[in-house]
Amino acid sequence: MEDVPGTSKAPYIMPGKSTENFFRLCQLIMTICSDLLRDILSHYIQPSDLRSELDKNRKRLENKMNYQQRSLIYPATGNAPLVAKDMDISVIYIILRNICKISDHKKGWGNAPCKGDTSIAACIERIRLQRNSITGHSTNGTVEDVEFQNIWAELKDAIVEIEKRLTGGELYQRLVDTLLTCNLNPTDAKMYKEKFDKLQSQLIVKQENIESIEQELQEQISMKRERVDNLEKKVEKCSERKRKNTEFSKRRKIEDLEKRLRRLEDLEKRVKSLEDEQRRLTSKITESEQVTKKGTMIDSPIPECITSARLMSAIDVPGSGWIDHIANVKIGRLWVSDYDKFLKEVNFQNVIQTVTDASCSFGKFDVTSEGFLLYVRRENIGCSIQKMTPGGKNVIMFTSDSNMIMCIHSSKINMDLIVCVHNTTNNSVQLARYGSTGETIRDIAVDGLGQELYKYPIYVTENRNGDVVVSDKEKKALVVVDSFGGHRFDYSGYHSQLSPGGICTDVYRHILVADCHFNNSSIHILDQDGKFLLVLLSTQECKNIQFLALCVDDKNNLYVGDEGKKIKVYKYLKD
Repeated sequence: MEDVPGTSKAPYIMPGKSTENFFRLCQLIMTICSDLLRDILSHYIQPSDLRSELDKNRKRLENKMNYQQRSLIYPATGNAPLVAKDMDISVIYIILRNICKISDHKKGWGNAPCKGDTSIAACIERIRLQRNSITGHSTNGTVEDVEFQNIWAELKDAIVEIEKRLTGGELYQRLVDTLLTCNLNPTDAKMYKEKFDKLQSQLIVKQENIESIEQELQEQISMKRERVDNLEKKVEKCSERKRKNTEFSKRRKIEDLEKRLRRLEDLEKRVKSLEDEQRRLTSKITESEQVTKKGTMIDSPIPECITSARLMSAIDVPGSGWIDHIANVKIGRLWVSDYDKFLKEVNFQNVIQTVTDASCSFGKFDVTSEGFLLYVRRENIGCSIQKMTPGGKNVIMFTSDSNMIMCIHSSKINMDLIVCVHNTTNNSVQLARYGSTGETIRDIAVDGLGQELYKYPIYVTENRNGDVVVSDKEKKALVVVDSFGGHRFDYSGYHSQLSPGGICTDVYRHILVADCHFNNSSIHILDQDGKFLLVLLSTQECKNIQFLALCVDDKNNLYVGDEGKKIKVYKYLKD
């Protein structure tokens, strides 16, 4: 790896164990804990409502904030749009404590919580106190093993407890475990040490005597001006140009360091993916011993939460011939498409509205957690992803001149945009994840062994455990990767080769897929690890109807679109 350019206030030291402990705690606080508190804030205040809630509670919050915090939240130029990632832990803590209506822990906000108190407030308080404690260590940059283990255990317990209460997931727990055991190279260690040094420096500056500093600087400037007075006019323009170039160079260096960090993180994830791939191959060898002569696995017991499918109602879609995709807005209100003919919002009574400029075949539209429609539109050159707000105004989320967008999904976990893209330049297919502000988070094209994951994806969705599920028409399989891009498994059918169509997931993390074989269509249910559970519906049960589109709403109603003019609504989970 190339040496990192630039200088540091502290001399570079190859980290020992106590220094490495300190670096890991810095990274835990600056990344995982910060992201978790931002997710808590988004849980209690919807991102779209954040600005209005801050304005509504301005008087209360300003009394709790210092000057720098007030300038961030309520800038002098007006109340500009604000997102959680713009704020650090200290600001988020003030907002969570004062306006999110989170119940106090037993000792009350601002105090060390009682041992054994696992309330959300107590867990947040522990993260804040440990962050302040770790900042105090940055004078020597070391934490001994016993103290490190105690701090790490307390932070992990707080993170796991919050995640369990809010989402029931395990994403943050896996991130904490990965950070504890991963290798820290000098570049990473140095960067996080500098970040924490910067944080401590900011805290110290707030306590210093500003007038004394200004006077000292004024004296130094006067002395320097006496020496360079004759040259000042000649170098003024050069100095200004040099200052601008230096700022630009610093920005470029920071961007380069961030890119290198992302590459290192991806490399760590690739190593983990290879390890997972090895475990899966070992598991497949064991499973193959249970395979019958026809190649089908021994049946797994059906989970108690699943019952037989019961038809509850039907929704008429006027003018439709073959409903190929469904996205849920709220109970009984859907966006549906009919294989590149139309994109309509419907309910049980009538058509609410129609979009006329959409490229709507298969999974080329979705609805965000805020209720906004996202859809693909063909342009004169290339295509774009449009967001339609309730007022009917369109916002361009993404454009591409050389790539073909095949299907999209809006994450209900973190509002990321997940896109399957065909690169027409090199004829490759990849899955791309973009943040809520449009930045690229990662591109996924190959598995841990370097094999291409995708051929012709037509639908994509996200399971509640963070896995991304793709229905690949040409590969004739479901392709599932975890939230880091590591390949988890492919599912290519049970008794016969799968012809995958629409996909969705439910509250139990089951994966539902429409098998679109002509005259032999069915709906398969898998568990989150790809194990076949049962066939929910088949053409024999439904008068030779060919299934294609699937969607599950918040009340566990299953919407099924087919070659008819109706969407059937089924119940298949026990109440």
